[in-house]
Amino acid sequence: MRKLHTFLCLVVGALNLFPTPAFAYSRSRGSNTPALFVGGSVLQFDLNQNFTNASVNSLGAAALNELNLARLSWNRLATSTIEFREFGGTAVASADLNDGVNIISFENTDTNNEQVRNIGGTISNVLAVAVFGFQISPDPGKIVSADIIFNPRIDQDSPPRRFGNNTSLGNIVDVQSVFLHELGHAIGADHSGILAATMFPVISTGDFHQRVLSIDDVAFATEAYPELPRVLGTIRGRVTRNGTPVTAAHVVAFDPDKNLFAGAVTDTDGTYLIAGLPSGNYRLVVEPFDGPVTRGNIPTIGNYYPSPDLDFPTAFRGGIASPTIHTVNGATEITGADVAITGNQAAINPNLLARNARIGDVSFSTSRNAVLAAPGEAFNLLILGNNISNTTISKLEISGEGVTVGQVTRFESAGPNPVVGIEAALNIATNAPPGPRMITVSGGNAAAVLPGGLLVDSQQQPDRTIYFPDLTSTSSQFVGLGLTNQGTRPAVLTYTAFENNGSLIQGEGILNPVKRTLPVGAQLSGLAGQIFGISPSETRNGWVEIKTDVEGVNGFYLRGDFTFQMLDGADAVPTAGTEWVLTDVRRNSSGGETEVLINNPGTDTATVTVQLIRQGGASSSQSEKLEPGARLQKTLTNLFGALSGNAEQGFVKISSTKPVIVSSRFQEGLTIFTLNGQLALSSSTALVVPHFAVTNTGVVMNSVLLLVNAGSEPSNVTIDVFDNSGTRVGGQNLVISSNSQQSVDIASILSTPTTEGSIFITASSGILGNIVFASNDKVLAAALPLAGMASLPSKALFAHLATALGFFHGIAVINPAQSGLLTGTIKVFEPNGSLIGQEPFSLSPKQRKIGLIGTNFVAAAAGKAGGYIVVEANGGFSAFSLFGRSDLRFLAAVPPNRLQ
Repeated sequence: MRKLHTFLCLVVGALNLFPTPAFAYSRSRGSNTPALFVGGSVLQFDLNQNFTNASVNSLGAAALNELNLARLSWNRLATSTIEFREFGGTAVASADLNDGVNIISFENTDTNNEQVRNIGGTISNVLAVAVFGFQISPDPGKIVSADIIFNPRIDQDSPPRRFGNNTSLGNIVDVQSVFLHELGHAIGADHSGILAATMFPVISTGDFHQRVLSIDDVAFATEAYPELPRVLGTIRGRVTRNGTPVTAAHVVAFDPDKNLFAGAVTDTDGTYLIAGLPSGNYRLVVEPFDGPVTRGNIPTIGNYYPSPDLDFPTAFRGGIASPTIHTVNGATEITGADVAITGNQAAINPNLLARNARIGDVSFSTSRNAVLAAPGEAFNLLILGNNISNTTISKLEISGEGVTVGQVTRFESAGPNPVVGIEAALNIATNAPPGPRMITVSGGNAAAVLPGGLLVDSQQQPDRTIYFPDLTSTSSQFVGLGLTNQGTRPAVLTYTAFENNGSLIQGEGILNPVKRTLPVGAQLSGLAGQIFGISPSETRNGWVEIKTDVEGVNGFYLRGDFTFQMLDGADAVPTAGTEWVLTDVRRNSSGGETEVLINNPGTDTATVTVQLIRQGGASSSQSEKLEPGARLQKTLTNLFGALSGNAEQGFVKISSTKPVIVSSRFQEGLTIFTLNGQLALSSSTALVVPHFAVTNTGVVMNSVLLLVNAGSEPSNVTIDVFDNSGTRVGGQNLVISSNSQQSVDIASILSTPTTEGSIFITASSGILGNIVFASNDKVLAAALPLAGMASLPSKALFAHLATALGFFHGIAVINPAQSGLLTGTIKVFEPNGSLIGQEPFSLSPKQRKIGLIGTNFVAAAAGKAGGYIVVEANGGFSAFSLFGRSDLRFLAAVPPNRLQ
């Protein structure tokens, strides 16, 4: 028998606009057993067709993208089987647990308004509700229906508010965060007491941090809907007070080194289970429901623990002075982590957090329970509540690196009803790792905690996304990522790694997403496997997305092997597009072949058509579907079949129904070169090639130019070759037919012998291209895209420096102008942003300055294995960077990142 539980369906799942306390990750209940959706882990929601209602939804139809981002955040958890299917559409506008449809609605109906009132008492302080129906038999407590209702009268508050995604506007509540939270309720999650968690019940206008699921949220999904075999850890134990079990206590496991927090609730016998823990060194603390968290904030506890223990001293396992460390590695299961509490009452009871600008300032905001702090900030933290200002308070501690606690004083606000507490001066380091912190207030033998009470993160919404199209982590090969911050404030970076199927890369020891802070002027580099904690013995392939709140963050990536016999890289891809060209693809009978990489960074399925156009004119086409977050990774043979003849060369055109990211890599033995795709719209009638190499002594090198006309009309092309002094030393005129590729051997068009220089190309219609320079034995090989003259920078960054023993690093700068002197400076920096040295330059038209960084430019830069280079000039220039092994086992060419 199945029927709806009409009482419980009304009391679960609200997200409040104003601060009200909450509790640690806990499971909703429809009976004495935790709730799971009756259909398993696959759920279907239908979106009411009038969700574009502008009075409450500022985004209109664009809100669908934000709802999809929230849906995908749960779907992509590789440790959980949760799947929210793509939304359907429905005319149903009001919550109705008997209609057989799970709806999402913004509609202003009497029924929806009643659901909001049942949760929050008033219209203004509730943002959304998840309304449940529970099954009574045969499986008591299973969720059989769920409707999500966004408050349809939020615009009638004073001041009026709306749902949206531009949280810098004072009246916008982040719709993605709200929906992510409500979807958590729909699968059985109750509220969380980790103040930085998505399932914490408080959000204010301007907040967006709950868009990213916390470890606590992931722990719920992993424990409730596990993907087997389990790869994350477990801590379990029992809490007693004076030998008696403690019911409904808040148990928190936290790693202060990695800023990881997850919690649980003790049962009537005092037992608890914290599952889904990433690898780390955890401390355990137990606190009561005496505020700021009360049992009324957690419906499950309020309804199924009729006699919770609400007044007992906060206790660390092992004691506050030297708490026990519980080491979790992979699927470690720690049992017997019991906590014995002595004493009968909580001597210290904080119930409110706030921040202000200076000591003694009575103007302060309590709009967030978790106080937000940006790297590089200094401010004062207020902790308010019973006994907090008592003279017995002797210590305020904040876990994790990068937070310094200064002067601590008694605080009392003005007015007839003063607020009393303590005030502490905080300084957040410019390189403070992002993440939640544990706040501990202690005095004598008494202590109180606020889990996640301080959140180090950006205070501004991420406004830029950077794409690294390749993540390779094996026992023999790697991809390294390098980022540099040329902005005006510290950047908070959110790294997310995706499997080829679109799931998050997860497993033993892995943290994903992971956040890092990048101070102004600094460089952050590392192997992708190390950044995410991937074991060196594992093989992982995928791609990386980085979101940042600073416009001046730029990056590049390198792919190579650990013997450093092959290495090449490319700049990070700054934007997605629907029409792309890979200007150089090839395969041959000796096993060399191009691999095509296409990533779907969006929220919708993309249909991608890949067309191979051979130099002889023949073409082949293949269409593929890419799910959100997924990557196509296929060789030409995988895409188009067996090789015809001894060699094949051409280009690839890619069109997609949704914006995608495109790159390629060619590998033959130890020869490798990487080229990003070029947007079809970026074709140009004037291009510059910053480097070619032609030698016939010692190492025999040659350079081949690949030119592509992807348009519908023939293009008349003129190629002019210049030496370093700016003297023309050769050239060629040719016609490139529409939709075709032409290769040019540079050695064959030289009229005057020369070994290196630059190339300028003009065309009657837009073309694209790249150059490949390689040794005859193919041990040395590198590739560079051609740069359009109209988009050349006057300031550019090379986010890499490798002049240490065994390596060389060169740079070239060209004045591409027809007339006028180009003057500028080459500056070399340490990874922390300090200047190593600089070299001025002055170049006549077509003249090129080239040399080794530590030999010909900045002597102090010799012997460096990290850092970056910035080139500034009084006009546009072309430049490139080339580095390799001193024994000439590999070359790697990287184009610059444009700064201005």
